[in-house]
Amino acid sequence: MNGQTLCSASSTLTKIDFLQDFGDLPTIIADGDGLRLSSSTSPRVSVTETRRGTKENESCSNRGICNEELGVCSCMDYMSTSNGYGLEGQRGDCGYASQNIVDCPNENSPCNLHGTCRGKPTFRCDCQQGWTGADCSLLTCPFGKSWFGRPTSGDDYAHMSDHTVECSNMGICNRATGACTCMEGFEGAACNLMSCPGKQPNQPACSDRGECLSMSQLATHATRNGDDTSFTYGATPNNHFTWDFDMVCKTCMLTLPLELQVQGCMCHEGFAGYDCALSTCASGDNPHTEGQVNEIQSLYCKATLSTGRITVSFRRQSSVELTWRPYPGPGDAVSLNRFACRLAD
Repeated sequence: MNGQTLCSASSTLTKIDFLQDFGDLPTIIADGDGLRLSSSTSPRVSVTETRRGTKENESCSNRGICNEELGVCSCMDYMSTSNGYGLEGQRGDCGYASQNIVDCPNENSPCNLHGTCRGKPTFRCDCQQGWTGADCSLLTCPFGKSWFGRPTSGDDYAHMSDHTVECSNMGICNRATGACTCMEGFEGAACNLMSCPGKQPNQPACSDRGECLSMSQLATHATRNGDDTSFTYGATPNNHFTWDFDMVCKTCMLTLPLELQVQGCMCHEGFAGYDCALSTCASGDNPHTEGQVNEIQSLYCKATLSTGRITVSFRRQSSVELTWRPYPGPGDAVSLNRFACRLAD
């Protein structure tokens, strides 16, 4: 393109050949705001794809193993760095063959017996599930939705998408064992769980004084003034307000689907704090306030059976069966301020 005119009054067509960017590429964006044609005619600039790129753009040209700590390719036998077109060069990939390739990597045990060799002309390994690498010698790790990632298909659509990544982008995959090493604060096979606090070595989370729950699980324990509720969290599909309820992944590469879960501690009675490490104190009335009274509730019951019984519940606690007699006796589980039950004739 050196010295070539890109625009003219009679129009100019310029061919741009991508020599080092391989694969199906995004279309060039041409900004013609600075162009002028005439007072009556506006300039026109457009870009179209005249030939789709089909060359591979694979790590180490799929003829080597990438050292992810150094970013350096370790090439298979007879393979070395190329110029991107099959000849020797300085690209740093494994795209140059020093002799004719007649078999898949590891010719004595093609694809390390963990894949299928395609044969001519590519001699490429198609690895079995759970294996990866040019010669299928590396184990994959569990996949999950990404805790942190760019939008993949539209506005506000990042880690909620069906696109999955190894270790949920919160861990490093050990290719020798196929296990994720999760960063601090995350756990699970795919680092898909946010760790609950208050966990000591070989000890339960939440200081062993509570339960580690997801947001959807916590909702089933919701109370209002001590009584159970019917609240849910995440039961309504595709509600952006409850994105963190558990984010079920149905395309993860495991036998069972994984969930990306925000977790926290629900403390047992008598304990508090984000990690349940605190003990709650007794509560009571402020003696310096005046004019306050105790609550009184009256229960009226009309029934037909002379042997009738009744149970009462208060703040998630229920009594044993109470007999019909006017006032509960010492053997009854609860003591009511006023309890009246009259059996009808």
